[in-house]
Amino acid sequence: MTAASIDSRMLVLPGSGGGALAAFLASSYLDIAERSVCPAVIWHGRAGQVPDRRAVVVGIDGSELSDAAVLGAFELAQLWQAPVHAVRVWSVHHEVGDVTVEYLVDRDALARDAHRLLEQRLSFARRRFPEVPTTEAVVEGAPVHVLRASAEGAQLIVVGSHGRGRIAGALYGSVSRALAHHCPCPVLICRTPHRDHRP
Repeated sequence: MTAASIDSRMLVLPGSGGGALAAFLASSYLDIAERSVCPAVIWHGRAGQVPDRRAVVVGIDGSELSDAAVLGAFELAQLWQAPVHAVRVWSVHHEVGDVTVEYLVDRDALARDAHRLLEQRLSFARRRFPEVPTTEAVVEGAPVHVLRASAEGAQLIVVGSHGRGRIAGALYGSVSRALAHHCPCPVLICRTPHRDHRP
């Protein structure tokens, strides 16, 4: 199935339906999604569900893969005439690394940096898709929990994936895999840079 992604616009794979067998199959589908050349959707939705005007949420971590996710989110939002809600999650541990005295960390400065990065990552997509309404959120916390909460009421959440696979994902904590297992809406995983991205 991964080979089929080479010439495909998008892969759509089923999400977990509950139970041990379903969980095993879902992990296999996630492996396919993370190796896919094209974007892949893990589907958590109703049969016959069609796009509507609910928000498309995109998680932004500042990497090239999140640039791909941003453009994918804006492209679909324009097609569906829906807004984009962009979320940048930050934490002291992620931004600074292991610190022994957290109260010495300038959280205000980290929050300002997170806002600045979010604006930078959105600027190209906003110029290309000026008609797409956009809201933003910069939140301190754990990415999986914040993004999962942000997806409540959304029709889709879009994230990048570093393609670590099941073993490395367990070691490093894969946000895309966790969301694909537990998100309340479909999850679009962009593993490779968007073909039309121009920084």
